[in-house]
Amino acid sequence: MGDRHVITAAHCIHGKHPDNITVLIGETTLGLANDKTAFIRNVSEIIQHSKYNKTAIQNDIAVLVLSSPVDLFTYPNIKPACLPTTETKADMYGRDAVVSGWGDMTFGGLANNHLQELRAKILPYCGNYKG
Repeated sequence: MGDRHVITAAHCIHGKHPDNITVLIGETTLGLANDKTAFIRNVSEIIQHSKYNKTAIQNDIAVLVLSSPVDLFTYPNIKPACLPTTETKADMYGRDAVVSGWGDMTFGGLANNHLQELRAKILPYCGNYKG
C-alpha cells in the first residue's frame, strides 16, 4: 500500500476521529520492552469502505493515512501490502489472501499478544451472506 497507508478492519476504527488513533508499526509481539524496530505514527485521515455495514459485518475494511511516511529503507522489517496486479476481481477468486492482526482468536475472546497470520481463499461476492 505504500509508506503512508495502513489497512485495518473498519469495526476497529468506526466512529473514531483520526486525532484519537495511533498506529504501532514494525511490531510483531505486543508488550516487548526495548524494541528498536517498532514506533508509533499518528493518523491524519480515515478512509472507511463506503458500504461498511457494522450490523452484518460486511465490507469491514478501512485505510488509515499516516501523518508522515514510514522510511521503508531504514526499516527493512516493514513491508507494504502486496496488492494484486490484475485488473479484474474474477482473476482473484480462488487465490489465497493473507490476513494478519492481533484480534480476538474467538468471538468475544481476548486479543493475542503475538501477530497472527491466516491464509484465506478469496471468494466471489455473495449477496445473500448474513454473517
